[in-house]
Amino acid sequence: MDLNTITEVVRRPSERPGADWHEGDAWLAGGTWLYSTEQPDLRRLIDLTALPWEPLVPTDEGLEISATCTIRDLYAFSWPQGWTAGILFRKSCEAFLSSFKVWNAATVGGNICMSLPAGPMITLTVALEARYELWAPDGSVRFVDALDFVTGDHHNILAPGEILRRITVAEHALRKRTAHRRFTLTRLGRSTVFLAGTQRLGANDLLLTVTAGTTRPVRIDRCNPTGSSCTGSTRWRICRRGSTAGPGRPISTSAPSTSTVRRPSRWSAAAPSHWIRWSPWWSPIASPRTRSTTSSTGSTT
Repeated sequence: MDLNTITEVVRRPSERPGADWHEGDAWLAGGTWLYSTEQPDLRRLIDLTALPWEPLVPTDEGLEISATCTIRDLYAFSWPQGWTAGILFRKSCEAFLSSFKVWNAATVGGNICMSLPAGPMITLTVALEARYELWAPDGSVRFVDALDFVTGDHHNILAPGEILRRITVAEHALRKRTAHRRFTLTRLGRSTVFLAGTQRLGANDLLLTVTAGTTRPVRIDRCNPTGSSCTGSTRWRICRRGSTAGPGRPISTSAPSTSTVRRPSRWSAAAPSHWIRWSPWWSPIASPRTRSTTSSTGSTT
């Protein structure tokens, strides 16, 4: 779609592109959403693709993913031996409701900053406990947990002119076992619920991330209040990690509130067997034929 309100496009921004930010500006990376609908409030686009940001940088501490890394590059990345979570990256890319042509342009950062419930890059980074590096227009930098970034449907913590620079996934998270289950209303449709689980090999520290069926990501932590090995006293809690350092803070040991998890206008205790129950309500997910499950071994059912 032509954006007839745009009067200027900055093709070669400075190394710190936010320094020249004005009201009516917008960051341009892949542009797959930006050009899909009218943008009456925008006057200028700042093209980030000209910046010399390496898409993917493996380090001793883990993996750095540039905000401008395309979905194609992420999918094609050759995963080092031992980084068993690589299968979750590929399955998250495949969760996009888009063609390969969109993969060539759409970016990881763009999908995260759109902050839509069904954003698969949000699911991926929250499940792997990633951290985001944010650049402010005044030159300051802050780091936030992926779980804290999205605050609602199409809402996040970015301030005006602030930009997502990179996503960092720790090496220990990349070595975790992973599994996912995604539900859609049609065979190749948008996710209605996306579940991703991670666990260290030989440990009992399962983390379950729920997105798409929630207005913001939810991560459920299997924890033991006694601090001993997780046996009979194990329980589940929903955790939200604060922006400051420290362990995840338990929000509740029951299901999320109705403002967080969507529910249908009609529900009944006699719900069909292909609905998933999340007490105290039923949530319609998908028919059995649209469900898929993948583990870190790559098997699919």
